[in-house]
Amino acid sequence: MSYIELIDSDIDEARLWYEFRTVLTDNELYDHNQISITSIDGNNDWFGSVGKIAKLKHPERYYSKLNKAFVGTYVEETLARYPQYYRWRAMKLLPKTTYTVHADHNFQKTNIRLHIPVKTNNKCFQQFFNGRPTSGESVIIQHEHLSAGCSYTVDTTNLHSAVNWGDDFRWHIVGVRYEN
Repeated sequence: MSYIELIDSDIDEARLWYEFRTVLTDNELYDHNQISITSIDGNNDWFGSVGKIAKLKHPERYYSKLNKAFVGTYVEETLARYPQYYRWRAMKLLPKTTYTVHADHNFQKTNIRLHIPVKTNNKCFQQFFNGRPTSGESVIIQHEHLSAGCSYTVDTTNLHSAVNWGDDFRWHIVGVRYEN
């Protein structure tokens, strides 16, 4: 079973990283592990859509207006290719760290994320679990590396995680949509 599908492989990774890093630096956001790229009103609300779905002040689809700092950049041009996605965020995974194993649920719908790796290394992986492990049992864990310069749909409805075994950080731009 595949949880990931390659969508595009023609994204200019150097240009995307340069313009993304410029916005991070200019707005003193580089040290944050997650920032909002889109917000309710586009007024550079960097943290309105970060965190868990249940703790958001508004439904996810309301976070659809590109923050002003990204207007006119290659980030805007890249995200415009995927108009069905919203709640765009940038997520940093530090070296030698992993996310907790979790599932993204929203009212019995399939959760589809669009991942655009901006900065990565060959020791970064998405992980997908074919079941919930219990003591004495084994589960299959599928590892997938997402390459910079590409975009991917990722089904995060079931148990999954991300790991960075490398010596450098990883940044992904992530949007969301749901399917019935």
